[in-house]
Amino acid sequence: MTGWIVRPSRPLNILVADDSRSMRQLLRSAFPFGGRPLRFVEAANGEEAAEAYSASRSDIVLLDVSMPGTGGIEALKRIRSFDPDAFVIMISGDDSVENRQLCREAGASSFVRKPVSQQVAHRILEAFAGRPQRPASVLAVDRSDLMIVSLKMGMDILRLPHRMCRAHSAGEALMSFGSVHFDLVFVDPQMQEADGLGVVAVMKTMRPSARVVMFSDDPTVDAVRRAREVGADDYLLKSVDLDHLRKVWVRFATANGGEFEPAS
Repeated sequence: MTGWIVRPSRPLNILVADDSRSMRQLLRSAFPFGGRPLRFVEAANGEEAAEAYSASRSDIVLLDVSMPGTGGIEALKRIRSFDPDAFVIMISGDDSVENRQLCREAGASSFVRKPVSQQVAHRILEAFAGRPQRPASVLAVDRSDLMIVSLKMGMDILRLPHRMCRAHSAGEALMSFGSVHFDLVFVDPQMQEADGLGVVAVMKTMRPSARVVMFSDDPTVDAVRRAREVGADDYLLKSVDLDHLRKVWVRFATANGGEFEPAS
């Protein structure tokens, strides 16, 4: 299908969580201007940090260990359960071996001591840029497991970096979508107990930044129009033509700043 809009390479999203507003401002100012644009989201406690991450996945999370209410360690665990690939840097004025060990055991990507200098902020960006490519987390929603298998085979043939979860009903799909981060979702518009168009609309309401592809056997212009109206980002026919699948993936990768480029 043609005519789908490809968003420009997006900014690097950084979530800054600290109970001190002045410290959040210092953390933001430590990161250099120039190069890829940076977009910051702030949180004053662990609860806000976990909610912000689940609403819109951040590329880098700076998480203060000690915050009132839900602290950094609990927030880290919640973020990890939602997205195992999250890049989370724990920050603290307590540089003790015990504190570092606590953060490491909870799943932190790294630990830095406050205050964070410009040099350390630059190293954080370098570490993020140099990390191994993570596979895209894909959710395939279809009443037919055969269709999901054909989609999976096409991705494997094209060597698209991904790991796939499956759902065969609207309820199962929305439950998975609400509890786990997915970079890309394929939705069948014709499910037995629910309208797939409605499922897409709900997903887009839950997480507007989610990339959702309508996975349909209807090639008509009217079907594509309906998919657009509920917020679908792209459209793929169930014949799973490899050339079309690659184009859908390239548009997805472009919208994510080239993070999931196909293997050469």
